[in-house]
Amino acid sequence: MLIVGLGNPGQKYNRTRHNIGFDVIDKLSKEFELNLKKSSNSAEWDSFHFQETEIYLIKPTTFMNNSGKSLKQFHSKLGKNIQFLVIYDDLDLPVGKIRLRKNGSAGGHNGIKSIISELGTNEFARIRIGISQDRNENTINYVLGKFRTEEQEIIEEVINSIPRVIYSILSNGFDVAMNEYNGNSINK
Repeated sequence: MLIVGLGNPGQKYNRTRHNIGFDVIDKLSKEFELNLKKSSNSAEWDSFHFQETEIYLIKPTTFMNNSGKSLKQFHSKLGKNIQFLVIYDDLDLPVGKIRLRKNGSAGGHNGIKSIISELGTNEFARIRIGISQDRNENTINYVLGKFRTEEQEIIEEVINSIPRVIYSILSNGFDVAMNEYNGNSINK
């Protein structure tokens, strides 16, 4: 199984709204005592075993809008039947909310558009993390901006809670995890 966090590489994007997928992979890497390493697949990655399944944590380093190119390389190398889960930001969910989905459209998210385009399918699981949206601010500036002070504590709780969601998915299956976590504020 591939667990992919979307974001943009480089210091200037650290801790921005659009990089929450990277932040989650960093948290999971610590949780599972891994050291992400750069690869020729345009990604940072490492793997671990959970029960009898090999799990890969992946941060594409191709920039958000080309995330599918990196994922396609892993997908080809590991086999077309490998399951994968993509973690990314969602403007349409309030800060502190998550939504798990088994599949679906890109919903306007360019990283997801790239994955669907490169792999030719929208049949992959997702964890969408709400970053809300300030309707008065330009969307690009908003997603590439840092969280406001009042949002930072909520986002830290979300990031720190995602390993619990991943354990639920791996142990109990995606449907159980969806029923447990969808629509709830993860920090409560």
